[in-house]
Amino acid sequence: MNAVAVAFDTLKAATRLQDEAGFSEQQAHGLVNTFAEGIAGNIVTKQDLTGLATRQDLTELAAKADLAEFATKQDVAEWRHQGGSCGGA
Repeated sequence: MNAVAVAFDTLKAATRLQDEAGFSEQQAHGLVNTFAEGIAGNIVTKQDLTGLATRQDLTELAAKADLAEFATKQDVAEWRHQGGSCGGA
């Protein structure tokens, strides 16, 4: 996955928790900082998803057993290029 900068205003979020949910300053900042750290490396982008095989790509494969061998569109394209047939699934 590629690194992505995400705009997340921790001060604004902490202030909202204090003003709207009655959190103490310590609780609000602790929760927001924990959340920000947790999502920092776990955001998926469109670019991350573009190389994955689609459901249609997978249904075109000959048999369910073939699915274990293919994970990306590139894998499916290479399989097709090598003469793979879509017999009957």
